[in-house]
Amino acid sequence: MKMMDDGVMKGEYYVGDNLNYEIWGEWDLESSDYIYMKIDQYIDGVFHIRSNGEGRYTLYCEKNYVDFYNIGTSKMLMELKRN
Repeated sequence: MKMMDDGVMKGEYYVGDNLNYEIWGEWDLESSDYIYMKIDQYIDGVFHIRSNGEGRYTLYCEKNYVDFYNIGTSKMLMELKRN
């Protein structure tokens, strides 16, 4: 995911080294600990941000909405590395 200054984000999905597709979404930093993200069919929620040091972060959402296969509301955990 790439987050731009204007609240726009771009997600890139890779298979191996090949870009499979890209998708655009939105984000908003609600506080230093919480971020709202909505992108693709998989991410739509407010995530708690925890720094793990050295540019690594854990994002956790108690109520993320997943449109894929009508899954609905679920928990989500993401491990990210900042480049």
